[in-house]
Amino acid sequence: MKPQTVKKLLKLNYDLYESQALDWDKTRSAIWEKPILDFIDKIKPKSSILDLGCGNGRLCDCIAKHGLSTRFNSGSKQIKQLKIKYVGIDISKKFIELNKKKYPISHSESFDCHSEHSEESQDRLREESRDPSTSLKMTAEFKVGDSLTVNFKNRFDYIISIAVLHHIPSKELQLKFLRNIYQALKPKGKILISVWNRWQPRYKKYFIPANPKHEIPAPKQARYGANRNPKLRKYPRQSASLSALISDLEKCDTIVPWKQSGKFRFIHCFTAEELKKLAKQTGFKDIKTFYADKTGESDKENGLNIYLIGEKNG
Repeated sequence: MKPQTVKKLLKLNYDLYESQALDWDKTRSAIWEKPILDFIDKIKPKSSILDLGCGNGRLCDCIAKHGLSTRFNSGSKQIKQLKIKYVGIDISKKFIELNKKKYPISHSESFDCHSEHSEESQDRLREESRDPSTSLKMTAEFKVGDSLTVNFKNRFDYIISIAVLHHIPSKELQLKFLRNIYQALKPKGKILISVWNRWQPRYKKYFIPANPKHEIPAPKQARYGANRNPKLRKYPRQSASLSALISDLEKCDTIVPWKQSGKFRFIHCFTAEELKKLAKQTGFKDIKTFYADKTGESDKENGLNIYLIGEKNG
């Protein structure tokens, strides 16, 4: 892939999310993915967490609500204050501005999840006669930043990146993304990365059969190009430039429209095997990759997302 194509694809995604931040926020208000909730359950007290590509901050809210509730449900009497330090980074200025307004915990201010977010947990504590002061103290900071240029070193116990890596073109930059994460983790730090699973039958129409580098044939009417794809014909001013980008895409790359906005986004269609190979090249150990739907692990055709879990060497 040509360097200028890479730059244009990155800008394509940036322009989409920057222009659609408010609309995106309305449709994605909570974490529902079971693998992410399971991962949050295992976060230890006094941990630091990096949310790389935090978007509208839904992971921060989830850690505050779900993390506290599950620990009260677990019956543990050892935890008094979990003291979580959260940092959310996103390249979109609008998302970061939105998050600082949405969450009163921004700018590293401490807040008490027990009193603000978990009435059900408070009731449970009273019923079980536990110490009502038990709480999850959490500080959060939101920053504008690029996942390809972040330069933390041995700083975080956990790094979570939801639906970001598939927007990064070229194997070279995908490895750079993972190496930045590896560097930012403390020794024995853990990662959870999710990418969209575009191998579901409903998404096959977006593959580009005219390009021999692509594995999946698609119906002729779904082929990209100003004269072939009805979704592209709706945006004639962008069709020529998109066609030029499409001609330089690599295997399992695709460009898809975002609703009726006239905007498009680049997506690399990962497989679980490909994701695992990249993680190994980066140096992670105890690597697990899997497809999952809303209820848990699934297969390639039915999984909504692909997940990577791993650990940095100690």
